[in-house]
Amino acid sequence: MAALLKRILRGAVSALVAVWVLLVAAPALAADGKVRDLVVRVADGEAHVTARLEGGFPKKVVRQIRSGVPQDLFYTVTLRRRHRRWFDEELVARTVRYTVKFDTLRSRYQIRRTGPDGEITENEATTYAEAVAALSVLDRVAVPLPETGSDYTHYVTVKAEMRATALPLYLDYVFFFVPRLEYETPWARSGPVSR
Repeated sequence: MAALLKRILRGAVSALVAVWVLLVAAPALAADGKVRDLVVRVADGEAHVTARLEGGFPKKVVRQIRSGVPQDLFYTVTLRRRHRRWFDEELVARTVRYTVKFDTLRSRYQIRRTGPDGEITENEATTYAEAVAALSVLDRVAVPLPETGSDYTHYVTVKAEMRATALPLYLDYVFFFVPRLEYETPWARSGPVSR
């Protein structure tokens, strides 16, 4: 009886994971967006990171933006230390948040950029192509570098992701511990960075 109960429980857990993959993870990974043109310039003890998002957004996200639903696009920039015989260590992480909302009355896209230090800049775009062009640029994000004298290799990684507002059919109650992604790119990695 106990063995049968264990089998049923394993099957239920497997089914829940499969549902999560089909409804949540697969649409996020299906988009073919990538972070390209990752450039790191070092000045005054900081790495200034610039990158470009390429590939567009999934159709579902485009429909939501055009219908006036605000969407948040997050760029995560990390400075990592490479270890030869262990996992790489994350030293510093910076997040830049873009919020895009279509104003249906004025037929304009409002774009708000919140930088890693909380500074806010706002722009407007008249067409969807202009809005995507504004969202697709990550410009001069400053990441502090560690002191010199280290034998380790440092590098920068960048990732873009768009989080969903809600899951369908009450799945947000079942998977409350899982981040809901609408769109996600793989990590882009720079070459070695030093002071």
